[in-house]
Amino acid sequence: MASRRDFIKYLGASSSFALIRTARADGEPVVETRPNVLFVLADQWRGSALEMGPANDNSYAETGKQLLKTPRLKAFGDEGVRLDHAYATKPVCTPNRSAIITGKYPHETGMFDNDLMLPPDIPCMTDVFKDAGYRTYYVGKWHMDGTGKGTTGTPAAGFVPKNWRRRGIDRFDGMNRGHSYFENSFMLDDEGTVMPVPAANPSGTLDEQLADFEPHRQADLVLDYLDDHSLNHSGEPFFIWLNFGPPHDPFTPPPPFDTYVPAQLTPRPNNDNASNMTALSNYYGLCEALDHEFGRMLDKIAALGLAQDTIVVFTSDHGEMMGSHDLVRKGFPEDESWRVPFLARWNGETTAGGTSDVPFSSADIMPTLLSMCGLEIPDGVTGSDKSALLRGQAFAETPVFGENETNSTVSNWRGLVKRIGGTMFKHVVKVDPSTSLPQNLLFDLDADPFELANLFDDPAHAAARDELVAGLAAWRASTGDTYWPAAATPRAATSYANEVPTPEKIESRMVKKPDGKHYLQVKSISRVYFTLEESPDMSEGSWQGVGAAKHGNGNWLNFEIPQPPIFGIPRMFYRVRAEGTANVTPGESTDFIDGGNVAGTTSADWSNGAPTAANPGTIGLDITGGSMGGDLVDVVITQLAGTIVINSGVAADRTFRGSTHYTLVGGVFRRTTAHVLRLGNNTAASDVVFHIVGGLLDLSAAAGSTGVVFMGTDSVLRVSGGTVDVSGSQISLHVTSSHTNSAFLEFTEGGEGTVTCATLIFQPGKLGYINFESDTTGTLTVTSDISNDGAVLTGTRAQQFEALWTAGRLRFNDDNLGNFADVFEVTGDTLRLKS
Repeated sequence: MASRRDFIKYLGASSSFALIRTARADGEPVVETRPNVLFVLADQWRGSALEMGPANDNSYAETGKQLLKTPRLKAFGDEGVRLDHAYATKPVCTPNRSAIITGKYPHETGMFDNDLMLPPDIPCMTDVFKDAGYRTYYVGKWHMDGTGKGTTGTPAAGFVPKNWRRRGIDRFDGMNRGHSYFENSFMLDDEGTVMPVPAANPSGTLDEQLADFEPHRQADLVLDYLDDHSLNHSGEPFFIWLNFGPPHDPFTPPPPFDTYVPAQLTPRPNNDNASNMTALSNYYGLCEALDHEFGRMLDKIAALGLAQDTIVVFTSDHGEMMGSHDLVRKGFPEDESWRVPFLARWNGETTAGGTSDVPFSSADIMPTLLSMCGLEIPDGVTGSDKSALLRGQAFAETPVFGENETNSTVSNWRGLVKRIGGTMFKHVVKVDPSTSLPQNLLFDLDADPFELANLFDDPAHAAARDELVAGLAAWRASTGDTYWPAAATPRAATSYANEVPTPEKIESRMVKKPDGKHYLQVKSISRVYFTLEESPDMSEGSWQGVGAAKHGNGNWLNFEIPQPPIFGIPRMFYRVRAEGTANVTPGESTDFIDGGNVAGTTSADWSNGAPTAANPGTIGLDITGGSMGGDLVDVVITQLAGTIVINSGVAADRTFRGSTHYTLVGGVFRRTTAHVLRLGNNTAASDVVFHIVGGLLDLSAAAGSTGVVFMGTDSVLRVSGGTVDVSGSQISLHVTSSHTNSAFLEFTEGGEGTVTCATLIFQPGKLGYINFESDTTGTLTVTSDISNDGAVLTGTRAQQFEALWTAGRLRFNDDNLGNFADVFEVTGDTLRLKS
C-alpha cells in the first residue's frame, strides 16, 4: 500500500473556530439553494449544423433542396441564449474535452493529443461540483483516461475506475472511448459491466425503433436519473454530463432519421466536392436523431417541474469539415472544424431568445458554469467567467484562442477570434504545406463567413492585422505556449498511478458553519484524496475512517465532524489523511515461450490450456488434418525464440479471442494452413493484440496462408520491429457481416518493423484502419491491389494510399488531419512516414 501522511487538527478545549454567520433580517439563517446542471456534449457537431445562426447550413440552401431539421434545438435556442461565436480550444476530442473540464488550454495541461490521461494534479469542474454537495452523474464517452477502449477483460478495457480518475463523478455509465452506436456499443455501467443492447423493432413505436441506438439508451439513463432525483433526492442539486457519440463517424443514422438524400443537399459555398454529400446526408441524420433525444430530456425536465431550477447547456467538442476547403474531419482552424454550437437556458436567469456574437471558448465553460452555480473557481484557470454574457448583462469582450499541434509540423497552427471596431476578425498562423514556411491568414467573419478571402496582406486591414498578431503573441506568452514551432508541446501521459503523490503544501482549519455543524476544512492545490479519521485518544491503531473521502481541487474541502465537543470537552480527536507516494502498478502476468520448435499430433490447438515455459508445446501443434479444437482465450504470451507452427485443416471458427495479447520478440510464428489467422472471432467482441517486436510473423503464400483477418473490439496487429510477411496473400481488415468494431494495423511510435502483403482490403461498412504513430520508420508494402469499401482503388500506388487517407482508413496518430503528402511518402509500392 502507498504510504500516507497525516494532517491533524485535534478538536478539544484548545481548538479555535472560525465562526461564519449569515442571516436574514429576521435573524433566521439563510438557506442557500443551487441550480441543477444538465450539460450535453455532442461529438463532432459543427457550429453551422443548426437551423439558426449566421451562415448556418440551411442559410445557403438552394430552392427546393432539403434542409437540416433540428426543431428541438431551435426551440431551445428561442427559450434560452445562443452564442454564435463559440469555439473549441483545440478542435480534437481529448484536448478540447480536457479544456472543458479544467478551464485550461491543452498546451497548459499537456492534453494535446487523443488518448491521453488527465494529469492528477489539475483541478476539474466535476471535482468542484462534487465537493460542493452536488450529485454528479456522467453518461457516455469520456476520452480522458488514456488508451483504454472496449468492453472485454476484467475490468473492461474501457472502464474508468472508481478513484481519482473519475474526477469527482459519483456514478459513471459509459466508456473511456469508442464509436459504435448500435448492437456493438461500448457502454459499461458504474461497476464496469457491459450494458445489454435491446433489439430494435423497425415496425414498432419510435422508442422501439430506436431501442438499439446508443444515444437513445443514454437519454433513457438520464431520464431514469431525473425520475430518481425527484423521488429520492429532491433536496440535493445534480450535475449531469451527457456525452453523445454522434454525429462523429461512423455516419450511420438510425431509421427513421436516415431520410436525407445526397442529391437534395446543398454544399457549403466553400465546398466544391459533391462526393461528400453522401457523408453529409448521414451526418445530418445523426444530428436530427440527437435533436430528438435532446428534446426528450427537455420534456422530462419540464414534466418534473425542474425547468426553473436547472441550467441546461448544449455544445460540442469540435466540428467536422465535411469537404469544405477540400478537408475532412477535424483539427483545422477553419470555421467548420473550430466553431461549435453553444446554447444555454436557465429560466429566469438567461434571456429568452437572446443571441450573442461575443467570442466564447470551451475553456470558458468551467468558470462560467461554476460562477452561475455560486461556486468558487479554482486558482490557475485560464478561461474566463462569462456568466454575465449568458445572463444578458454588460460584459467586456475578450478574444478566444485556438491551437493545434501534431507531430506533422504542417498541421500546427495558432489562432484567435476578436472583434475590432465592430468587425469580427479571425487571425491564424500556420505552416504553408507548399513551402514549409509560416503562413498568415486574416478573415472578416462578418463579410466572409465562409473564409474565402485572405486579407492578411490587404493594406486596408493593416491596423487590425497588427493588433491581432500582437494579441496572439501576448496570449502565447501569458499561457506558456513557447514550444511551437521550435519544439513539440510536452504531452500528458497515457496513464498515471492510481494513488497520487502528496503535495508539499496542505492547509487545514476548523470552522463552525451557520448550520450549527462543525467542519474540518482542508485545502490542497493538487488532486489527492483526503479521508477524515477519528480517535478517542490518538493512540496508534485507534484511528478509524469516518465519512466519505474527498479530493483536492484548489478550494477548501469540508469534512463534517460527527461528534463535536461538549462545553469545550472533546469527545473525539479528528484528523485528515492524505494519500502519499504512488504505488507501483502491477504489470501483466506473462507466459514465456523461450526456444524450441513446437510440433504435435493431436487435432486440438491450445487443448492443454495456455502455454507456459514448462509446457510450451501447447501453444501450437503441427497438425496435418482435422480442425483446431479450441481457441486461445484471455491469455498473455511472449515468444522469445523458437518456431511456432500452426497447420490445421479447418480454422474458420477458431481464433485468438477474448483479451489475448501475443508478443513476438524473436523466433518465427508461422501459419501453414489454407485458412486465415483470425485475431478476434466472427461475432463476439474481443481485445486481441498481436504485437511484433522482433522476429518473423510468416503468413505468406509460400507458407500456405491465404491472409490475415482482424475482428472484434480493438483487434490489433501492432508492429514495433521485426517482419510481417504476407507476400502473395492478403491482409483483410474486418471480414464479417455481423461485427463492426474497429481493427487496426498499427506501426508504433519509434518502431521500425516491415509489413508486406499482396492485397490490402478494407471491407465495406467496417471500421478497419492503418495507423502510423510518430517517429516510426516502419513500412507497409502492397504489391498488388488495394480495395476500399468493395472497390479496387485505381491510379498510382501513392494515389491509392492517399485515397485511404482521405477516406479515413489511413491515419497518423489516430487522425487523418492535414495533407497526405505532408505526412507520408511512397516509394514504389512502399508507404512510410515522411522523414
